[in-house]
Amino acid sequence: MSIKITKMIAKTHCYIGQNHPNYVIIHETDNWAKGANSRAHATAMKNGNLDGTVHYYVDSQECYQTLEHQDGAWAVGDGKGKYGITNKNSINIEICVNPESNYYVAVDRAAQLAAMLLNQYGWDTSHLKRHYDASRKHCPRRILDEGLWDNFVKCTKSYMKKGTNAGSVKPVKEEEPAKLYRVRKTWADSKSQIGAYAYLDNAKIACPAGYSVYDWTGKNVYTNTTAKTGTQATKLKGLTPADLIKKIGPLFTADQLKTGVLASVSMAQFILESGWGKSGLTQKANNAFGMKQNLSGNTWPGSKWDGKSVVSMRTGEQKKNGEHYTITANFRRYPCIEDSIGDHSAYLAGAKNGNALRYAGLKGCKDYKKAATIIKNGGYATDINYVNQLCRIIEQYKLTDYDVKAGNTGTDSKPAATTPTSTTTQKKTFKVKVTANDLRIRKGPGTDYAFTGKYTGKGRFTIVEEKGGWGRLKSGAGWICLTVNCVTRV
Repeated sequence: MSIKITKMIAKTHCYIGQNHPNYVIIHETDNWAKGANSRAHATAMKNGNLDGTVHYYVDSQECYQTLEHQDGAWAVGDGKGKYGITNKNSINIEICVNPESNYYVAVDRAAQLAAMLLNQYGWDTSHLKRHYDASRKHCPRRILDEGLWDNFVKCTKSYMKKGTNAGSVKPVKEEEPAKLYRVRKTWADSKSQIGAYAYLDNAKIACPAGYSVYDWTGKNVYTNTTAKTGTQATKLKGLTPADLIKKIGPLFTADQLKTGVLASVSMAQFILESGWGKSGLTQKANNAFGMKQNLSGNTWPGSKWDGKSVVSMRTGEQKKNGEHYTITANFRRYPCIEDSIGDHSAYLAGAKNGNALRYAGLKGCKDYKKAATIIKNGGYATDINYVNQLCRIIEQYKLTDYDVKAGNTGTDSKPAATTPTSTTTQKKTFKVKVTANDLRIRKGPGTDYAFTGKYTGKGRFTIVEEKGGWGRLKSGAGWICLTVNCVTRV
């Protein structure tokens, strides 16, 4: 496999002759403007109009080399070498995210380019890094947000084995369909596409259960027929808060009967931590509680996790002084929501801190405020407002309707057939405090609405409408999620 590279070499804003490459670093431009493709960025860099510089820009159609490898880019200096990666020991690739470019095709082409460079220098994929690895900057943003990094590395390895080189393949003409294998639910459902790949093997690796691989003519060449049992997070995405609670409420009631963990508290955690079942982690891995690969440094009885299935995602943490920070971590992947609930409750009931139960007193506790406090004090969450957030959700949406009442044995433990009445749109004005710089503003109340390309930044903001855990900004900029850790009411 070859990739066509056009050279447009710059000699400004770089360290001429001072680079001694040891890493290939992946970035994203974060430039969603129309026309902000690889050629536009290369031209701007050539003209000295960009403060940051890299060695390559790639989109779904073209690839430009903008620095010689011997010249160091102004790309990862924000890390100041703290993590071993510098501007003078790295080759840097920017993936363009402009709207005209097919993002997933651009990512695949970046994997081809990375494979070519790794082969050229005789390196393995331990030399393939993200900008995040150099400085802890949230970059490449979409790769991190969508949990694509592990698959990116796998694809790069595959291209390395096939011997990707520069030069012989002409650029795909815009009027011609790219000869790529696309992963979708159906050929007609283009919105369901989760990737496009030059090799069938890579497309199969990325194809989850219930999806198929189609060639460039629309022919189905592979279907992942692995059976899915239990509730799938993808079926929750379009539900209103009221419908979601009605659907998952009985799952938490059943879990309380098995584990003794109060249904209302577990369900509030589900709502808070999964963004009403719509978070990227929940949708990709049926992981509704942010359960990491390793927790508390031990194991616990009754775990529903298979011990190996993981997905890499970004996550927000908070220090004791209230300062927010982000890390990338491996999270557990489950076959269904029921297993996520079961593993979460098994952890709460059985995890230990030394020889003592980490959440002693939680099992069988009937007071949701006390139960939430036990969970927080056991070290479950770093957010200092965690208990208040859980209690607010429980009270607002009447989640105690799903708690198993004292004396129930299971035969009459079904919650009352009531629909929470507080899930409708509320137009009461209030203020929130945002303590993170990268809280996304969306065009509507949910992650299924488009990202506006803007962030709130830190500060206090007025909310004029609330719907399903989302708030509409008074400024008119859009909607923000109110249930994430970096947002608190004031």
